[in-house]
Amino acid sequence: MEPNFSDALALDNASKFNQNVEKIHKISYQVQLDVQKKDVQDKINKVLAELGNMSKNSKEALGLFQQLSVLSPLLAEIGGQVNCVDDDLYYKLYIQYRNIFKEFQANVDQCNVISQQSLAGKTDPEKMKQIRDSIQKIAQKLTHINQNVYQQSQRYVIWVDFNDSKENKATLLHIQKDYATSLIVQFYVKIEEFKQNYIKFKGQPIFLILSGQVANDYSNSDGKLFQWIKSEWQKQKEENRIRGIIIYTSDLGVKHMKTKFESDDSKLVKKVTANTTEMLEVLSSLISPSKFCRVIGITEFSALFKSNTKDKLMKMHVTPPNISLNNYNPKKFDFAKMFSEAKKVIQDYKINFQPDAMQFDQVLDEIKKIYNNNENNEQKLASEIIYLYTLEKVPFYKLLNTSLNVLNENLLNVLMPLIELFQTALFIYDDSQSNESIQKGQPKKLFRGSSIPDENFDQLVKINEYICLPSFSSFTEDINIAKKFIQMNNFSGTRECIFVYEHKMGSAQYDIRPKYISPVSFFKGEKEYLTYPCVVYKISGIKKVPNETYTEITLLIC
Repeated sequence: MEPNFSDALALDNASKFNQNVEKIHKISYQVQLDVQKKDVQDKINKVLAELGNMSKNSKEALGLFQQLSVLSPLLAEIGGQVNCVDDDLYYKLYIQYRNIFKEFQANVDQCNVISQQSLAGKTDPEKMKQIRDSIQKIAQKLTHINQNVYQQSQRYVIWVDFNDSKENKATLLHIQKDYATSLIVQFYVKIEEFKQNYIKFKGQPIFLILSGQVANDYSNSDGKLFQWIKSEWQKQKEENRIRGIIIYTSDLGVKHMKTKFESDDSKLVKKVTANTTEMLEVLSSLISPSKFCRVIGITEFSALFKSNTKDKLMKMHVTPPNISLNNYNPKKFDFAKMFSEAKKVIQDYKINFQPDAMQFDQVLDEIKKIYNNNENNEQKLASEIIYLYTLEKVPFYKLLNTSLNVLNENLLNVLMPLIELFQTALFIYDDSQSNESIQKGQPKKLFRGSSIPDENFDQLVKINEYICLPSFSSFTEDINIAKKFIQMNNFSGTRECIFVYEHKMGSAQYDIRPKYISPVSFFKGEKEYLTYPCVVYKISGIKKVPNETYTEITLLIC
């Protein structure tokens, strides 16, 4: 259901305008959530229906096993959703979820035993009944969590102007229609009313448009709002997620205010302009980022995308691909058209792509070679695609991960087939024969050298904070290799860190394990493990290592 933000709303006064926009948004957002909740509930009901149809014979153990395998990705899906809710609700739901997961793992273990017994001609009807009852309880508990888990992470575009202008509100409605339920626009003509409502925006990404008179402090009639916002922002930066301020004024205002505000040490003001088109372009670049981001907080990540894009990205490490690698054969899929569209998005949004990462023809030539040589062998295709990823002379890796790290929704939607191609290759690739691969029941500690911008470090790096690594991310079991990567990527304005992650293995986590790719990598000595994109982690430990320049950050996968 598309929100019906009628142009007639621009005729309302500011207060009524805000109320009506929020009302329409809430209705549309609820419809969207109901569809998502129904999707999960349908999956749960299917499990229960299959349980009801199962015959009570020697094949029941296999049937139970099948239903547990259906529940496995569903558990992971709901677990990912639990991790995105607000703190107060999170702890209640997370405890419930973890208890369910332990129960699920116990059932998998029991089914393994029963299956082996069935092969030997032995059955245990009472034990199978217990597992059947347990699965029903798990499904019921998941239903309860599903009904409570969906929470809104919202972005706001707020315009403050003394003039209750129909034209300005019409511009806001244009913005609202473009971004549908992924943000809410608000318009204020009274500064005190904005200040009173400012508290409700804390913790949410906000984008501000201020008129010159509202922002300035030159005369008594000026609003002096910029200094007030700056003061509030400095008090608690981590709670004030101001993504940028645009001052929209007259040509004369630009002449007098541009240098003053754009050079302010807070860096909050991104542009002083009198041009509507320029104002909208700057706002678009703030809402849809074009700068590189290796690490991002989960709240901010969730607020960057419309729900379908966000769900697809966040489920990549828990949802097995539903099509084969052969579907991405260049004979079937038009990569040239996709790359042409991607190039246009990069140019239109002024996305910070290095020129060597845009060698689309070179990447396509290599993909064609791989498919021509291995067309009927998916395991070989997967190995060759991973090898291509590790080659520095071909920018496949740079193209893939730069696209993910800039977090521009338009670009990600265009290049999603390329991302899914590599996701599928990584999922299909079988590393289980290697002694270094992660084995069931054998946790493995891994390290990743990285860096976080100074301006984001204190906000992101906190105990119990949830962070997302947007790209396909390389880890190693050798901390010295992680240290070398820090030295190679020591950018100014950033703080060095090493992420420490121990993947604890049970049956349910086996398919989503980091894959050991060194046997098929160009760099075989890096002891490299590769994770899927957009994995969410919880920070469980922070340690400044003596005599080292980096901070050690311990992660738990969510």
